[in-house]
Amino acid sequence: MRNVFTFFLLLCISQVNFAQLSGPLNGTLGPGNFHVVDTISVEQGDSLRLMPGTNFVFDGYYPFRILGVLTAIGTANDTIVFTTDTIANPNRWRGIYFYGPNSSGSRLEYCVIKNGIVPRTEDGYRCGGAVYCEQSSPIFTNCSFRSNYAYQGGGAIFCLTASPTFTDCEISRNTTDSHGGGVYSITGSSPTFTNCIIYNNSANSRGGGAMFAASSPTFTNCIISDNSTAGQGGGIDCSDTTSLLVFTSCVFSNNSAARGGGISCSEGSSPSFSHCLWKGNISVHGGGGASCFESYPIFSNCTFVGNTAQDRGGGVRCQVSSPTFTSTIIAFSEGAGIYFDRSSDSHVQYCDVFGNSGGGFSFFDSDPSNGPADIGQVSMTNHNGDLCDRYYNILLDPMFVDTSAGDLHLMAGSPCIDAGDPDLPDDPDGTIADIGAFYNHQVDAESPAALLPIAYALHPNYPNPFNPMTTIRYDVKQTGVVRLTVYDLLGREVVTLANARHVAGSYTVTWNAVDLPSGVYFCRMEAPDFVQTRKMVLLK
Repeated sequence: MRNVFTFFLLLCISQVNFAQLSGPLNGTLGPGNFHVVDTISVEQGDSLRLMPGTNFVFDGYYPFRILGVLTAIGTANDTIVFTTDTIANPNRWRGIYFYGPNSSGSRLEYCVIKNGIVPRTEDGYRCGGAVYCEQSSPIFTNCSFRSNYAYQGGGAIFCLTASPTFTDCEISRNTTDSHGGGVYSITGSSPTFTNCIIYNNSANSRGGGAMFAASSPTFTNCIISDNSTAGQGGGIDCSDTTSLLVFTSCVFSNNSAARGGGISCSEGSSPSFSHCLWKGNISVHGGGGASCFESYPIFSNCTFVGNTAQDRGGGVRCQVSSPTFTSTIIAFSEGAGIYFDRSSDSHVQYCDVFGNSGGGFSFFDSDPSNGPADIGQVSMTNHNGDLCDRYYNILLDPMFVDTSAGDLHLMAGSPCIDAGDPDLPDDPDGTIADIGAFYNHQVDAESPAALLPIAYALHPNYPNPFNPMTTIRYDVKQTGVVRLTVYDLLGREVVTLANARHVAGSYTVTWNAVDLPSGVYFCRMEAPDFVQTRKMVLLK
């Protein structure tokens, strides 16, 4: 009987702007604006569907509890918003709770969840200002979590034995007095982040962008930028022997911390990083790019450039740890490239360490026995004929295309080309692995087939993130009209970069976003029977 009553209630109020909501909800709601005047929920066994253009404004400190299934599917031009009027309601609202496996079927797309809060006075876990997931695995796509706060951790998102999925999401301007300014994940959680940006979050204790303890998240093509903490792990902090983080093709930029500007690994954690970039991160007490304490991280085909620490490793700090660095560049740090403290079991091989103001390698008490034996001592040549140490590490300029513009691809003639670990998979062009996150694509200049693209393609822009200019390269396989358009996060057209007939070939265009605000933008290429979109991040 309750379900029938609720259905007719929602059918009526959905026709009225600024209608009031409280108690259990189910059926279909929206579009329209709704004031939440008490706790609302989707009970176990029930489901609620929100239409595009539905806006929830919470009038007090009320949560939205999901024990059943919430489906909130907006569009790029018609988002679904959960918020409060922070002036009329300074105590704000409690955020969305996903409880139990029955809520795992929940799905949110093009939703904005903002201005949530979990204060110190809250009972239980004081975590998850926007979203709290417990034994639940909802799916979030193209969602924005911003300006939320939680006292104990997870300014925006908290995971407890949960495995939510985040794709093309933005987590920004969230704060906590403790752990994980943007995300806090604990106790067997395995969240997944793909094409996400974790930007401008802060934590007083650990993990300015995110913290993972006894948790195993997966990150792919994500950007962790401009986050900060007074403790360790400006971008990401991970701890505990069961923390098995995996990062692939991610960027850590302009994060800051007391220790571990970009990332901090501690307490037996074993994260792995493949084709990741650290640049412009800052630490006060060591590990401008990364700090390792009693941990076992693996860095494969990574690049550290322009990171800073006052002492103990502008690039990386290794303390009582056994990290592995393979085919990785550590260059142009303010401070030593790698600092070793009781870390003689570290493995550094087929790497390029160059141009660091404090030298390539430094050691606790200036004692080389704190690091691998003979590290950095040139004694042989590699298979390219360049001088190297016994671990095939070279100490040569990596020859980036344009370091100042953020283009960290390798120029032709770079000593890093074909100098990586031969046991790693070959580069996409079929040659031996290069050193660094971005390989040099080698083609046979005498082969006519190599001159023309065999398929349409929109390549990643570079640099990315950028300020304010970036270069976009695209391939056209046959003559026809090609359109290249930039959109903002809400799907609004920002600029058309190309809209004309193209002959087969490769093209580049430069976009100057000097008059636009920082944020996420999308470049869309349209050609006959072809559409592709790339995410771009403007950071000013």
